[in-house]
Amino acid sequence: MLYFLFPFTVLIFTASALLFYHWLKPEARGLWLLALGGVALALGGVFWWGRLLPLHLTFGGKLAFYPATSFWVDKNSWHLALTLMVLLWSSLLTAVLHPPFPAPQRWAGSIILTIGGLLALQAADPQTLIFLWVILDVAELMVILPTLQNAAQNERAVILFSTRLLGVGLLLWADVLSKARNMPLS
Repeated sequence: MLYFLFPFTVLIFTASALLFYHWLKPEARGLWLLALGGVALALGGVFWWGRLLPLHLTFGGKLAFYPATSFWVDKNSWHLALTLMVLLWSSLLTAVLHPPFPAPQRWAGSIILTIGGLLALQAADPQTLIFLWVILDVAELMVILPTLQNAAQNERAVILFSTRLLGVGLLLWADVLSKARNMPLS
């Protein structure tokens, strides 16, 4: 279980440290190395998953969620997780070339979205996937809405979000139908 949680823990601490250190010293230049080092350490943890496949983590249960929230790492999802982590690491590696250079809020946002993507990749049941999809969609909406210029763009963003919620609703409906017929969705 600890092997599964290691990359997530490192990424959460890295994003938190980036935001906190930027709050203390806004003009600090060493934050890029902090971000790169934290992501490299988490990437090493994802590499380590490959030696321990398959990994399975279940928590919650009938008291917190019904059914329990569970995550599964197999060979296919491990390759996708590794790709996602390498993409994050490479985008941070080339961040020195893109203005504005010290952008720790952007780096922390990328790290947090990567955590959501990793969790969505490892979701072992439809309820966990739905929960993570909704979190990612709401986070994207919160990031996009403040940057929009006029009412037409706002309307398109809301329509996009509504379409994604419709997709989540369809997945929920399929899950309910499969359970009613005793054919679990996997």
